[in-house]
Amino acid sequence: MTVIGRPNAAFSPPSHPAVAFSHFLARLATIVAIVAGAAHFFGLIAPLSLFWIIGAIVLMLLVAMVAGVVAIRDIWREGSAGLGLLARALLWALPVIVLLAIGAVHIVANPPLTELSTDPVEPPRFLPRKEEPIALPAIQAQIAAWPDLTGRRYASSPEEVEEALRRVIADNSWFFRGQFGTLETNGEVTLLVEGRAGLLLLPTRIAVRITEEGETSYVDIRSRTLAGAHDMGANGAVITKLFDALAAELQAGVQE
Repeated sequence: MTVIGRPNAAFSPPSHPAVAFSHFLARLATIVAIVAGAAHFFGLIAPLSLFWIIGAIVLMLLVAMVAGVVAIRDIWREGSAGLGLLARALLWALPVIVLLAIGAVHIVANPPLTELSTDPVEPPRFLPRKEEPIALPAIQAQIAAWPDLTGRRYASSPEEVEEALRRVIADNSWFFRGQFGTLETNGEVTLLVEGRAGLLLLPTRIAVRITEEGETSYVDIRSRTLAGAHDMGANGAVITKLFDALAAELQAGVQE
C-alpha cells in the first residue's frame, strides 16, 4: 500500500549573504548622512569633520554597491533569493546618491576656487590693513568661469545703497560683522558679512565695498569660503544673489 503524505512546503532558495551586507551598509550610510547633516545644520560639528563623514559615506556606498553587484551576479547564476532586499537597499541609498551626484556636478562644473571678487585686481578687503592680493592663477580661473562677474553701478546715493544692503543682510539671515571706512571721510565704506552658503552650507565671509561716484554708487563684492579647497560655485552664487537682492531692495524703495 502506498502512503501519500502531505505535500512539502514550497522551496525557498537561501538569500545570498552579500544581500544583507549591502542592505545594512546602505541603511547605515543614509542614517549617518541624516545625522551628520542635522548636526552640521545646527553647528554641532566642524566643517572638516563633515568632509571626513562625507568620505566615509561615499566609502560605505561604494562597498554596498560592490556587494550588491556580487549578490546580483550570484543570484543570476545560482538562483539565490534577495532581489527584493537589494531593491530596498537602493531606495535607502538613493537620496544620498542624488545629493552626492549634485555635489560632484558642482565640483566638475566649477574651478577649484575658494574666493571670488568682482574686482580681482583690487578686491574689497576683509581687514582694514592691506591684505595679500588674489593670486594670478585664481584670477584667470575666475575670469574663465565667471566672465560676467563684475561690480555694479546703482543710480542711488551710497547712503541709500548701504541702508538697502543692511536690510538685505538681515533678510537673508546673514550676520553683519562690522565695517571700516566712512563715506564722509573718503567716499568709500566696506561692510563685512558672514553666513553660510552653497550645497554644504559652508561658512562664508563677504566684503561689500560701496564707493561714491558722483550721483551714483559703485558696489564691489568679495566672497570667500572659509572651509574646504573648493567652493563648488557657491561664492559666485552668493555674489549674484546679493546683487539681485540689493537691486530689488533699491527698486522697492523707489516705488514706495
